[in-house]
Amino acid sequence: MNEAATQQRPRYGGLLFIVLLSVAGLVAVVRFGFTPFGGGPSRSIKAIILLGNVAAYAWIRKYSRLRRSGQVAAVVVILLLQLSVRAAIRIDGFMGDGRPIVAWSWEPTADDVFASEHRKLATTAGPSLDRDSLVRADWVGFRNKDRSGRIDDVLIARDVKANAPVELWRRPVGRGWSAFIVVGDRCITQEQRGESEVVVCYNVLTGDELWVHADQIAFREVTGGDGPRATPASDGERVVALGATGLLNCLNLEDGTKHWSVQLSMPPREELVFGAAGSPLILEQTVIVTPGGEGNAMVALDLQTGNELWAVGDSTIGYSSPHYANFNCGPQLLTFGSTGIVGHDPKTGSVLWSAPFGERSTEFVNVCQPVPLTTRDRDRVLISAGYGRGCEMLELTSDGNSVRATTLWKNLKLKSKFASIVTSGNYAYGLDERILTCIDLESGERLWKGGRYGHGQLILVGDTLLVLAENGDVVLVEASSAAFNELSRFKALESRTWTHPVLAGSLLLVRNDREAVCYAIKMRK
Repeated sequence: MNEAATQQRPRYGGLLFIVLLSVAGLVAVVRFGFTPFGGGPSRSIKAIILLGNVAAYAWIRKYSRLRRSGQVAAVVVILLLQLSVRAAIRIDGFMGDGRPIVAWSWEPTADDVFASEHRKLATTAGPSLDRDSLVRADWVGFRNKDRSGRIDDVLIARDVKANAPVELWRRPVGRGWSAFIVVGDRCITQEQRGESEVVVCYNVLTGDELWVHADQIAFREVTGGDGPRATPASDGERVVALGATGLLNCLNLEDGTKHWSVQLSMPPREELVFGAAGSPLILEQTVIVTPGGEGNAMVALDLQTGNELWAVGDSTIGYSSPHYANFNCGPQLLTFGSTGIVGHDPKTGSVLWSAPFGERSTEFVNVCQPVPLTTRDRDRVLISAGYGRGCEMLELTSDGNSVRATTLWKNLKLKSKFASIVTSGNYAYGLDERILTCIDLESGERLWKGGRYGHGQLILVGDTLLVLAENGDVVLVEASSAAFNELSRFKALESRTWTHPVLAGSLLLVRNDREAVCYAIKMRK
């Protein structure tokens, strides 16, 4: 009798094993990016939850020795536990590799934190120093005036322990991925504050807010995060800023008053999932934007009035920005769209040449800036993208009447998903998904690969790569084709960071979608 009762005693060990295995799998995906089922972390998370539930139900039904009422109770308890966990956490967006950012549901959101801190006027000033002695320079557009992300005439101190950067100010900012521009003593960026999209001007030396232009527009998207994406541009008197929904503002640099405002015609949201991200380009007295869509792939507007000068093309633009290139075969405007690259006449917008890049897929995401490479007798363009597309080198030739693009090489050695590439001499440096990589521009061969910086951004400062890693670290790496050599690093920001760093003279400005900070960087002679 006792033996029979013992044999029928309910068993829970298998159920506990299934639960623990499922939890371990979810932690591996969220924390370390483990994707046993392919297709990115989200797919693996859904698969682990589904398989765990199926296994738990099968075990309860077949091996638990529970009566029918006990089986029903066990299933209900498991479902209630899952619902409780789901209610206790929220997804605060995703990392660049697709891993969800998990937070407790009762913790304040980024909007809540900003609203609270901004009411306190929380600018945290750094130590006292002679700010007038700092090396000053302007940075007037996305990745500087030529979009190259290069500063050739500056050498920065490479050992941040011996030459520690001085924090001048730190302050909360609204959501978004707009980088700063710097003109004189002013730095300007875009933010989303609650239900308003704003262009904000700060004092670059103190972080004090000088003026704010607000529009009652909000862009929300869980994967890439809320807020504007594009970086403003300036001609020294005006600021041109493109919001995530396609609202283009031209503002006075001095006080933020509006010169004009134009709502661009944008593709349907399903074709432009992550919002308008192409930063406007000021070319003489013209503003160039790339909203995308039928007859609207590239648009030129008069800088003084905002009147449309011309609009051309039918392609859906990706998330790259219009790029000016002064080739031997003539000046061009380059656009890197969802399915390839196009060269336009800067005066009329007419298409001079085009080249497909990758097969059209569910992603349509080309973010990396095209890299024009011009020598005395040669014109080339380097393009790169993530999602398995890789990189390709094109050569441009002209017979005087037309321009032709020919592929010199293409491979998967550099898949630049978010970050743009910088070049020095015959070498290119970029993030191959999450790992810093150097390739030879002549052959396309990879020379080295090292340093896991997530989906961050980088610029080239003289002989040093300055990498703003996805985790908020600022990392200095030797710009050498010989080998990977990380020189030093320091922590600048705490959470997911995708925005381009800006170095205006000796002032380093970095931000993410929560906080901005300005450092004075030591220089080498």
